[in-house]
Amino acid sequence: MSISLTAQDQELLARRFSIADPKSLSDLADEVPADFAKAKLEFEYDIRPGGPITDWSKFVVCAHCGTRHGRGFVMKAPSGARFLTGKDCGAKIYRLDFHDIEQEFEHGKARQYDLHRVITCLPLLKPVGAALQALAQDIRFQELEEVQRRFRFWMTELYQHLRAAADRPDHQLVVFEVIPDEQGMRERAARNKEIREERAKMTVTERKRRWQAGQLRKIEDESKPMTKRQEKTIMILRGHNFLKKSVEDIAKLLEGRGRLAGLMYGSLAGHSSHQLDNAKLAEACRKIQEFVEGIDKIEQDLRDVLVFFDSAHLKGIADYASNTHGCKGSYSAMEGGLIFNPRGGDDPAVVGIPKKFELPSFDCVEPLRRALSISLISKAA
Repeated sequence: MSISLTAQDQELLARRFSIADPKSLSDLADEVPADFAKAKLEFEYDIRPGGPITDWSKFVVCAHCGTRHGRGFVMKAPSGARFLTGKDCGAKIYRLDFHDIEQEFEHGKARQYDLHRVITCLPLLKPVGAALQALAQDIRFQELEEVQRRFRFWMTELYQHLRAAADRPDHQLVVFEVIPDEQGMRERAARNKEIREERAKMTVTERKRRWQAGQLRKIEDESKPMTKRQEKTIMILRGHNFLKKSVEDIAKLLEGRGRLAGLMYGSLAGHSSHQLDNAKLAEACRKIQEFVEGIDKIEQDLRDVLVFFDSAHLKGIADYASNTHGCKGSYSAMEGGLIFNPRGGDDPAVVGIPKKFELPSFDCVEPLRRALSISLISKAA
């Protein structure tokens, strides 16, 4: 499974686009040569230090303006002469044409990068697809789906409480306390004072007229306590993705495998590189990247299962459930699970992961991930 490369793309893959020491090049002219108009942008360079600039002598002299630049381009004229120019100076030499020169250079860089990644990824897609097919049929996925089902069915009230916490941005498990509203009572007292002062300025006739018209403000009863509800954090819910559908939805793996097949046999394999413009190459890389990120998400969701069923974490959940009015019955924690003792003497319900449960391995995706993160050839040169 491969792409047939044109001679032009073979040359492109071997090309360097950047150079670490532009002064080391041969045929380097001090001035802009006479045939500069037909020069090609050969390399880019960036020799600026990471921190403040303290030694300008290490920068290179621009053939156009004579000053030193830390970043710019190496131009090569038809005569073979090379000359250095900064980015702004390049625009001054070639005016509007320099935009087209830069665009052609960047176009080549982008094509080299994506072509290299696609060629590296393509042989990996088929074995990754086969490995994911086997993973999707793994008995451990079915076990986790059953754990989720039992949790929702046997511990419905607790599941709803935890799911609400999982949906919060801070993943906090909270209760609401009723506390005195001191600020509200102060504001009420201030309003009453204002009303009394307002009434003191009225005549008896004016007060009666306003009362009959329903315009006389009432004095509130300050002996009545004012309260408000306040959140109290019980614990941070760990492994919250276990409660979400993503752990259960293992069909995503098969969907991803289908998209891989479409990419392998429809968009890439068997094509000549001249049929794949930069947009198609970039789209192929994007699809592979999205696929890898989707698998990473599922893998993280599965890791959250072990986090959720950590014994110390479950103890906090059991304590919360046993002392919350919304969860009937009593709860206790065991290693890798929760025990629910319903009221009325019914048999206890146990929800937990199987003993010695281990997560499936997603190592098959690692070669694809490395291929996507491959460094630009031009930067490695």
